[in-house]
Amino acid sequence: MKEILIDGYNLIFALGFNANHASAQAIDRSRSRLIDYLVQRMEQAQRIKTTIVFDAKKLPVSESHIDSRKRDIRVLFAVGYEDADSMVEELIAHHSHPKQLLVVSSDHRIQTAASRRRASIVDSERWLDQIESTTAPSLPNPDSDQSLIDKTTTQQWMEIFSDADQDIAGDDLVTHSPTNSPESTTSAPSTGGETEADIEHDHFEQEMLNLDDELKDLLDDDLSID
Repeated sequence: MKEILIDGYNLIFALGFNANHASAQAIDRSRSRLIDYLVQRMEQAQRIKTTIVFDAKKLPVSESHIDSRKRDIRVLFAVGYEDADSMVEELIAHHSHPKQLLVVSSDHRIQTAASRRRASIVDSERWLDQIESTTAPSLPNPDSDQSLIDKTTTQQWMEIFSDADQDIAGDDLVTHSPTNSPESTTSAPSTGGETEADIEHDHFEQEMLNLDDELKDLLDDDLSID
């Protein structure tokens, strides 16, 4: 798997997250939208090997480090460089294995620097088409709140039905167990009240109603958090 070096604002413009002549807050949002977009479409192994470079005369107020990791993606701000292109050129020039590097930019200056070191090159628009065409549907995070609710609910249902199956099996054995005893043909006197099976059935129905209420409460809490 190749390392990926991205010309940040060039890719933002290709996506239509135009931050040109925008406020600092709008530019911050554009960078965040780009990170979100890539996280949704790249596997973690790819993100770990991805670096994005952004223009910056000084470190943005919203950032705490020139070099940081955001959701596994390395993010660099070209503070101290003339522009992001200069920093990207330096990263390409000093890369120990440039043939294992994929440079994402439509900027001819960056493409020339990559070609000089025989790194792979792809226009921002074409690269976006590639990751869009190969993106698999996102799967739920197994540690998300909704997944935890589903796991808890499933376990509760399994426990209830397991108990119910055992009760039914026990009743079936009592009703149908063969015996040669003459007393087995004698009907038991009616007590006129509820049988034990009726009580168990009522108890089971009540548990089902209680579980349904608990599930609704969990889902309501989840929706209120969102």
